[in-house]
Amino acid sequence: MLSTQRNDNTDVSIYIGTYLKRRRKAVGLTGAQLASRLSISQQQVSRYERGKNAITIQGLLDILQALELRKHDVDDFMKKIFQFYYIDVALEANLIN
Repeated sequence: MLSTQRNDNTDVSIYIGTYLKRRRKAVGLTGAQLASRLSISQQQVSRYERGKNAITIQGLLDILQALELRKHDVDDFMKKIFQFYYIDVALEANLIN
């Protein structure tokens, strides 16, 4: 059974957005440059980074690719999302694997 103790969806969006913004700055991109790579508006990038708009899984993967993350980094990031979202990560890992 899935853990019922979870962080709020808004908190998860903010967590993801904060990570994306840090990563974008680490690779030396402006919001406008990332938006151009993704063919979306700079405003949309800003909304994602502030956690104002939720990101689809495909959208998240597109952003992570645009931010030049390696597969290992993407896997690690996804684990961190589960750790943030679910209190009982070990149980989740057993259910997923």
